[in-house]
Amino acid sequence: MSRPFAGRFRRSLLGSLLMAGAFFCASLGVSSSLAEPPPQLKTRVFGYIPYWTASKKTWDYRGLTDVALFSVGASDTGSLTSTTFWRSSQARTLIDEAHSRGIHVELAVTNFDPASLHTLLTSPASVDKLVAALAQEALVTQPGDGLSIDFEGLRGADRQPLVDFIRKLRVAMKAKSSRSQLSLATPAVDWSKAYDYAALAAESDALFIMGYGYHWSGSSSPGPGAPLSCGSPWGNICLSKTVAEYLAAVGPAQRHKIILGLPLYGYDYPADSDKVGAKALDSGSAVLYSAARKQVMNRRYEPVSQSPWYVYTDAKGVLHQVWYDDEQSLGKKIDYIVDQQLGGVGLWALGYEDVSFWTLISDKLLLSAPPVPASSLPPLPPASPESPQIEDLPPSLAEAQGCSLGASSRTSARNALMPLGLLLLGVWWRRRLRYN
Repeated sequence: MSRPFAGRFRRSLLGSLLMAGAFFCASLGVSSSLAEPPPQLKTRVFGYIPYWTASKKTWDYRGLTDVALFSVGASDTGSLTSTTFWRSSQARTLIDEAHSRGIHVELAVTNFDPASLHTLLTSPASVDKLVAALAQEALVTQPGDGLSIDFEGLRGADRQPLVDFIRKLRVAMKAKSSRSQLSLATPAVDWSKAYDYAALAAESDALFIMGYGYHWSGSSSPGPGAPLSCGSPWGNICLSKTVAEYLAAVGPAQRHKIILGLPLYGYDYPADSDKVGAKALDSGSAVLYSAARKQVMNRRYEPVSQSPWYVYTDAKGVLHQVWYDDEQSLGKKIDYIVDQQLGGVGLWALGYEDVSFWTLISDKLLLSAPPVPASSLPPLPPASPESPQIEDLPPSLAEAQGCSLGASSRTSARNALMPLGLLLLGVWWRRRLRYN
């Protein structure tokens, strides 16, 4: 074989191999199609998926931009606990489904014990251990996009240690993935002055205000869980005041980081009368959006808090008041979020809603085609979930690379374009040969 012919043959062979490689990767299903573009929404919509609703799939992904899978625990020694759900194939399926639609997935991390949090945050060794474990868990063990930190009941003395922890965690996350995102679940009312909103916003990507629980299961009087406006008879604590306090703290430059979390549930209280201001006779029990909104015949509306409620008498003759949120009340809160130019709408929790909620999201926020309705309504999940009493599963495989079927969203677009790029390069090479 002559040298010119040999060179020409090698170049021709290279072009053919490039084209073959394109078809080979395509045949393997490298991101068999490009990931769908992110939802065309007026604002961010961030919903939590707890493990006890993960199989329900009542949500419409086109009405979401972010989801957080709830949760793993953080111990006071810096170890992770309750990792079963996050490491499961079920979680991986949810991650892949979200990624295929351009939706970010965060791992929710919880600790609700003030003493445990103090021990954790004031121990440099425990903090370093937890930071390393969380960055690995959220971005490698599963191909997630970030973390949502939910540390509740924090003491005032731990205000600065929490900021220091978040700063260190974000650095470690960015070292793993420059595109990773970090959010925090923060209180509607910070009674202990333990959360430095301005500093936490500066060191994270979002503050998810838990805008619910203004009335809770232990309230002495039935009332709205998420009153939009303040006033008699509810006093001066409400969503609009909470948001005003956050905005005053973080300033205009951080406004876009404030996500206002809204409840997809309410509370059912045994009460001594059917009047506003009644006394609760016992603790309230959770009632979900999907169940409460069906009581349209008994529905009442309280105009100050802008909240629906209804009354019924149970089989034992005990009167109950049920306070909840439906399309009307949530619609007003979504309008408020848009009008205030906040960073987005938050939801606790996905799996509590029915298709009417996604019609509301479509009407209020979706800029493109309306979402497809959910096919059926799920059975009610437990009101007070407990940690699963099963052994942890082994960690899933790390994120696959190249032509793997398991590529995550961070590489899916690149991999989906790879066959086209190889094909075009092969065509160009063969045309080049024709004129040489």
